[in-house]
Amino acid sequence: MEHYAICFTGWWTWWHVFPITALLEYAQQDNEMTTKCKLYRFGSYNSLESDIARQFPAVHFIPVASGKLRRYWDWDAFFKNVADMVKVIWWFFQSLWYLKKYKIQKVFCKWWYVALPVSFAAKMLGIPILVHESDTHIGLTNKLVWTLAWKRYSWFPWTFPNERVVGQILSHTLRNPTPIELPNFDQQRTTLIVIWWSQWSNYLLTIVEQLCVKYPLMQFLVVLGLKNKQQAERFVHQNNIWTFDFLQQKQLAYLYQLADLACTRWSATTLAELHWFGVKKIIVPLPYTWWNHQEINADRYVEQYNDYKILQTDQPTIQAYTAIIDQYQWYKKPSSLQNGDFTSAHTIIWADLLE
Repeated sequence: MEHYAICFTGWWTWWHVFPITALLEYAQQDNEMTTKCKLYRFGSYNSLESDIARQFPAVHFIPVASGKLRRYWDWDAFFKNVADMVKVIWWFFQSLWYLKKYKIQKVFCKWWYVALPVSFAAKMLGIPILVHESDTHIGLTNKLVWTLAWKRYSWFPWTFPNERVVGQILSHTLRNPTPIELPNFDQQRTTLIVIWWSQWSNYLLTIVEQLCVKYPLMQFLVVLGLKNKQQAERFVHQNNIWTFDFLQQKQLAYLYQLADLACTRWSATTLAELHWFGVKKIIVPLPYTWWNHQEINADRYVEQYNDYKILQTDQPTIQAYTAIIDQYQWYKKPSSLQNGDFTSAHTIIWADLLE
């Protein structure tokens, strides 16, 4: 039987790997879809995307060379850029070979440099490219792929030219949370969830330490991530805080259900998940990002959903946080989820992939 071959490509952090994972989960729910299609995942060796792809029996992971452009000057960056440029050229020719070998008929691109040579090779071979942009400011890779793409999807309206607004690509597993044991947790108390597994984590964790003392009747759920898990030691003497390292989506969904407020970085996926669970957000963008896109993302949520933005400073103080928290210290959000078409992105993208 002739199969319809689709390639997914994208790289780097969980928040950019995850939308592809959500699309694969959606396909896995449909036996007819996985029977008719051959699904390929192009990504880096020994990477997060390779680990996740192997959880799907129907997905064939293809490890490839990849590189990045460092947009700052020093000799170390210069030589690394030269080496990575060689990798990118090599991966372009690899892509031509793999796309022809596996008879790929559509390519879905989700950000970062590993997707760029695949997309150029696909364009050369006349293979339609579909691209999704999570941010309000388009990244360098997606900016280049955007000009090559057959279908272009975005998060918010009026973000890019020739876009189709589909929102974020969220996992259906969020609908079925997995409970986590939380000794002495009181669901009647106001709860703040902190999701802070990115750079500059020490800034907010210092704030959280102070907030735990100032608000002894509030509860704090702090998701540190694998890179920051050693930071849990600073909270061992607090009895109103629970810390976690890496969590699966179903486990995160359980914490979202419990939370009334959230303090987090810009992650477009995290913001969309929290919004869907009706959690009011305090967004602290990471400074010095390319084109300041994290702050632009935060501004969209402030404008659209009346969330809060706090700019990071070198001398952290808690006044800005307490001004917001004081409004919610005795507030418990409704348990119902947001009313919205949770599946629109999945159905639209998959319909175009199979067209």
